Amino acid sequence: MKSKKPYQAKLKPEQEPRLTVDKRTGESLLIPTPMMLAEEVRKIPKGKVRKIGVLRKKMAQAEGAEKTCPLVTGIFLSILAGAAEE
Repeated sequence: MKSKKPYQAKLKPEQEPRLTVDKRTGESLLIPTPMMLAEEVRKIPKGKVRKIGVLRKKMAQAEGAEKTCPLVTGIFLSILAGAAEE
């Protein structure tokens, strides 16, 4: 049986965010990195919560995109939660 890769190993600081075009809407779409999302999560004051849509909007604005990929953001948020638990 293969051992699972630790969540910490999935956080690759050398990754670069990508901008692409959403084929359905024609809008610019940001494909974020786990570290980019981690930076936004760290900005949340202790004891406060943020909706994931707010985090996506802030990342898109920072990179000059119209929106951020919801699927990739959700996957990376799960990785961050696993890394924090480790």
